[in-house]
Amino acid sequence: MKRVLMMAGLLLIAVPVSAEPENAVASRARQIMDDGALELPIQGQLLAQYADSLRHLDVVLAAKCLERGGIAAFRANQLDSALARWQRGVSWARQAGENQAESSLLNALAIGHTARGDVETALPVYDRALELREALADTAGLARTWGNLAQAYANMRRTSEALAATVEAEKWLALADNTTGRIANSLRKGQMLRAMGRLDEALFQNRETVDLAGRKGDQNAQGLAALELGEVLLDLERPREALPRLEEALDLFQASRDDFQAMFAEQSIIASLLMSDQADQALARVRQVIPVAEEAGQVPLLTVLRRMEGQALFHLGQIASAEVALEQSRTLFEKRWQDLEDGRSRAGIFTASGDVYAALARLQLSTGRVEEAFLTVERGRAPGFLARVGGRLASVEQLQAELRRTASALILFNDPGWDPLVAFVLDGRQLRYVELGNPGPMASDARAALGLLAAGESLETCGPALERLETRLARPLMLLLDDQVKRLAVVPPSFLSGFPLGLLSGQDTRPWSYLPSASALLFLGERAAPTGGVLALADPESPASSASPDPLTGRLPVSTARAQAGVPLPQARAEIDAVAERPADQRVGSQATGAALRIALQGPLAVLHLATHAVVDPVDGGRSAVVLAGAEGVDAVTAQEIAAFDFAGDLVVLSGCSTFGQHRVLGEGWFGLPRSFLAAGARSVVSTLWDVDDTGARIFVTAFYAALRAGSPRDEALLRARQVCRDEGLPPRDWAAFVLSGVGADRVESLATAPISPNFRPPGLLLLVLSLVLAVILLVAFGLPRRR
Repeated sequence: MKRVLMMAGLLLIAVPVSAEPENAVASRARQIMDDGALELPIQGQLLAQYADSLRHLDVVLAAKCLERGGIAAFRANQLDSALARWQRGVSWARQAGENQAESSLLNALAIGHTARGDVETALPVYDRALELREALADTAGLARTWGNLAQAYANMRRTSEALAATVEAEKWLALADNTTGRIANSLRKGQMLRAMGRLDEALFQNRETVDLAGRKGDQNAQGLAALELGEVLLDLERPREALPRLEEALDLFQASRDDFQAMFAEQSIIASLLMSDQADQALARVRQVIPVAEEAGQVPLLTVLRRMEGQALFHLGQIASAEVALEQSRTLFEKRWQDLEDGRSRAGIFTASGDVYAALARLQLSTGRVEEAFLTVERGRAPGFLARVGGRLASVEQLQAELRRTASALILFNDPGWDPLVAFVLDGRQLRYVELGNPGPMASDARAALGLLAAGESLETCGPALERLETRLARPLMLLLDDQVKRLAVVPPSFLSGFPLGLLSGQDTRPWSYLPSASALLFLGERAAPTGGVLALADPESPASSASPDPLTGRLPVSTARAQAGVPLPQARAEIDAVAERPADQRVGSQATGAALRIALQGPLAVLHLATHAVVDPVDGGRSAVVLAGAEGVDAVTAQEIAAFDFAGDLVVLSGCSTFGQHRVLGEGWFGLPRSFLAAGARSVVSTLWDVDDTGARIFVTAFYAALRAGSPRDEALLRARQVCRDEGLPPRDWAAFVLSGVGADRVESLATAPISPNFRPPGLLLLVLSLVLAVILLVAFGLPRRR
């Protein structure tokens, strides 16, 4: 039958369309549009051919032929043909003044450019489509275009812009009374809020989605909505509330025969049973689902199910069987991890499977195998980062030798989903551990304290959350620290990434720095430290962007980088005087360009200082960026781009706003600018946890570099800068934001001078002799004639 249709299509193409009467051409074109039996390439070719004949007869119908012909080519993976047909249709409709036809074609054309990954070309097309549809008061068309734009942004992981477009689509979908569209849009909005960590908002949104889907009566949509709601409740650690929602989702998927989604509902049900201490029911359920996942070839799901089986067996005291299941899960996980090529995908699977290391280490601890448990946790900490930099897993003996050299202790946390939080404390003499309990309340207190500090609140306002963290986290750790330990290197759980731990000890008595993994203590320290070269970029200003307004104003959500372009940072210019004393080492205003940064990242550099705006993406850390000046406007140098350089740097300082980043992944830790600079080749990076005040940043940075020039190690220099800011009465927002990642115990040799003892006082006789010598020098210098 397919061959017959193909031959019929070819015969139709061979017949000259112009030989048909005009009315017959129009009629035939409409028949082809509605003919679902034709293969897509043939349908697209026929419609494109009929469009040429219809252009002067009925331009609207001709444009529709090109629109539908492009859609047929798009679905047949013929993207170039689709774009060419849509572009031709836009030109015809525009020449004829047919705004409705033009807006529909523009919408399709924008989708095509987005599918190609050319977002900068797609955005003005979306903008023009929205302009036309607003002029036409086309409510349904506006709803579709905003929804398409939201999905395009979401696919590109431009979350803040996707969320803004989703909110706009929501308004037009309600006006158009499009319930199906509202359900899809509401689901998308809830997923984005959850991905951004805005769980309370996601919970409210998903409840609205459940209500909408219930009124529509679409079983599959109801199932998806119930599943999303249940998973948000699990994220909020409310498993008993989640369980009935997840059971409801499973029933709906089974009724609509959606076996694929049903398996994921089963996974979440098992998770809720484990979290609510119903291990026997969880074990029975997981053993029912494992054969189904095996038969379906769902290796990712099977990895999680094997881990859950091991956790249930462990809770039931069946240690040997639990270890077998957890080792199976780890083997499956590591095989999947190795098979994936790109770092983003490798990091992504940690959100589903990476906590197998925490579960296995807990089992090993229960049988007294402390060192084995330490190495298991370390094996699961930032393997993607280690693979990127060519690092190796370090032994306990190697780590202890380095810790003895620097009088340090290493604190390595596991990174569990819902297992207890465990901290290993390793110093030069011994390895110990402490179990700290459920990580959920600590994560909530950490989020609350960080939010208050970022808002400029005092330590007293943050007191309750900090006191609870002090009791649950800091005090048990302090008991394991030897008095001879002078500094700390911390591999935090993902929820504590960047948290200013010095606040928990009441006062900053020991300097500390963050590491992506314990092994990074060795390989970051072994990197050669360039002995020269300083570059400071500050207060970028792009004449091109300030002279010509952005064409996408007031309608499309634009990137944060574009929104920040042109906002001045006057104190940043004064700040870099403390960094680079020579004007040749400074780039300010229109000279603080992305090109200058890229050139700097191609060679060795002792100090790189960036006092600029920064963009933070909470969902995709690779899209976080440094905002600099560009020849044609703002130039955002992304974290993903930075990580690809072969850089040799001793110290990088990012004194912009929120440069540490917000994207955290279970096991892998944090993603963003600091990680990318370390991956590129830097030994250490100073970054900020939230938006910092321009003046406060200048005071902190000036004190930090003064301490480095006095010979202090970089972690001690950061500690001293905090104290200077405190002494000047600055709020915690201005000094607690700065954190150090990477090497902490070493001086920055290119900046350090021989430190002078604070108790040293030149004796009076020596001062007299020095004065006489200086007088003689001046006399000789000014008394003798100069060579002209």
